[in-house]
Amino acid sequence: MKPLLLSLFFAFISSLGFAQVFRIDSLPQQGVLLDKGWKWHAGDNPEWAKPDFDDSTWEEIDPTKDVYFLPQIRKQAVGWLRIHVTVDSTLVNKALAFQIKQTAASQIFLNGNLLQTYGIVSHQPELIKAIDPVDEPAGLLFNQTQQTIAIRFSIQNNLPYFNFNAPFRFFRFRVREVKDTDRFNQGRQIFYYINFVYGGFFLLLGIIHLGFYMTFSKQKANLYFSSLKYRTHKESGGH
Repeated sequence: MKPLLLSLFFAFISSLGFAQVFRIDSLPQQGVLLDKGWKWHAGDNPEWAKPDFDDSTWEEIDPTKDVYFLPQIRKQAVGWLRIHVTVDSTLVNKALAFQIKQTAASQIFLNGNLLQTYGIVSHQPELIKAIDPVDEPAGLLFNQTQQTIAIRFSIQNNLPYFNFNAPFRFFRFRVREVKDTDRFNQGRQIFYYINFVYGGFFLLLGIIHLGFYMTFSKQKANLYFSSLKYRTHKESGGH
């Protein structure tokens, strides 16, 4: 009889829908990606930014997935994400940073307070403007161990994906120490330089093939390779 009662008790507790909490016990050099414990809901309500709001009925979601695999987030112009985070006491009142990579427009709230806005979130689809900050660090301070992060977002219709770096992640939130963001900036500069050289190389090959085509117009293959190299240059970030 007792095992049955215990099973019923735990089933009842589970049905209450207590929030899943993401724990941050320490911050390694690469930071911590918040990839579990998120919930979302379509619609818009300023109460959803508050830490004491009951989001137990909201749908679970992994916002780090490619936006193509999350069709439910495009049903309404505005939606919200929420996550409850428990941080170690050593991280309280310590200057930290967060980094966002997204295929959306968003407003970032911490415990009900607006931290940052990326792009334009709007109920009018024509006004929505998605911006990818590409992991640009922004300041973050936890004043207690229990935190609630809420994201108000919009998905831009007919999004020009060529302005974003594939894969097209819907939303990623990473926490790291401020001192480690310098290494990130250095790494990003190196990536840009490599990307620039890579794009320039294929642009040069495209020009060479175009020259061959203009000299030997009967060889259509040169025109094809010229356009192919140009597209590769554009996709690598060239202008």
